Amino acid sequence: MNNENKIINLANDAMFKSLVRSPEARSIVLNLIQDLTQISFELLQKAEFMGGEIPKAHINEKGKISDVVVKIGTVKIILEMNQFYTKEIFDKNLQYAYAWNTRESHLDKTFLINFDAFNVFHTDKPLLDFLMRDKDEHEESKIIISYHLILENYKNSLYNISEETRTFMELLHTKATLKELKEKYKGNEVYEKLMKKIEQLTQDEKFMGYYDLEEKHKWQINDSYETGIEQGKHQNKLDTAKWMLKKKMSIKDIIDATGLAKEEITSLK
Repeated sequence: MNNENKIINLANDAMFKSLVRSPEARSIVLNLIQDLTQISFELLQKAEFMGGEIPKAHINEKGKISDVVVKIGTVKIILEMNQFYTKEIFDKNLQYAYAWNTRESHLDKTFLINFDAFNVFHTDKPLLDFLMRDKDEHEESKIIISYHLILENYKNSLYNISEETRTFMELLHTKATLKELKEKYKGNEVYEKLMKKIEQLTQDEKFMGYYDLEEKHKWQINDSYETGIEQGKHQNKLDTAKWMLKKKMSIKDIIDATGLAKEEITSLK
């Protein structure tokens, strides 16, 4: 099966999980984690890439699976690809982060890194980071820190992230044929290995079956989302602000993320 001329969506859930969990992407992913979390390279060398299934609290609990989980000592890093927006997506990811933290009592800290293939925060920044805060806007907990990498903003220099992280964001944002990707990253030894992994995946009929199912589901949901945007972008900002208030994020963070006025945000409480 030759898929060299098929457009490849790197934000596809099946593709993202397979790539990020692969040995070929290991150095790229660890560099990104170091860039965001400032965990030392010495500790990163001990990183363990785990299955994403969260231990159940009781036998009848519905299973929860994170996209990619990396364990470094008493720290867990959760990587979630958010290919399309739903009102539940951020809540779900945070719930999973809390679940990891409560089910494994030895953890000192959990980092949640979201890769957003949409810009629901209406920001020019490539990276947003949030701490949980109390009603007086004091930091409620440093145990869980949530990041959002806004993939479409990879070119913007409004936040101090490395060129290596930008390159990976650009790759995930890019929709191109395998042939075009191979040409684009020709001469980059690390990314050439990643291209070989993508080629291997696209030649796997079973994997491509999962990939195509994800693509079909994405367009069904995304059509609905795009229609919703056209019908009311302002309502979308209000929904985002409500979600951020629910998570006790600061008014300043919400203003930066949505562009709404302070009075409009406080009226939502």
